[in-house]
Amino acid sequence: MTRIGLTTDQLLADPSLVAVAVQALAALKAEIAELEAQERPLIAVLKQVMALNGDARVTDDFGNVAELSERRTGARYDLVSVARDRPAVLAAAGEAGMLSLADGMLAAFRTNGGAVWADVLWQYRDDGGTTTVLSIVRGVR
Repeated sequence: MTRIGLTTDQLLADPSLVAVAVQALAALKAEIAELEAQERPLIAVLKQVMALNGDARVTDDFGNVAELSERRTGARYDLVSVARDRPAVLAAAGEAGMLSLADGMLAAFRTNGGAVWADVLWQYRDDGGTTTVLSIVRGVR
């Protein structure tokens, strides 16, 4: 596993260490992606086996614990039915700023031959603001 410990003062004192930090971050991102790819299917299989065996909690020889528990998911609203049954309520909620639309969903709908209303909604799209993101792209060697 990649390990690095650099402070802001060290990076400011020796700018050549910035490249070392970028290299370390790229290596860490690659390791994380690889571990997450291994983790997802293992979690799915372990959850299934524990559920089938009726095991809510399993502890290994090292004291690691796997525990199944139910969690509430977020509430969802059937806006399709509201639009059909009470369109004025849906319009009032929108005017009050209570509704939002996923940009990716609308863009995909428009791309796949969406309805005229999708193009109308697109005209009201706000590109949003900006934020600063540090992207690390793993080089090929």
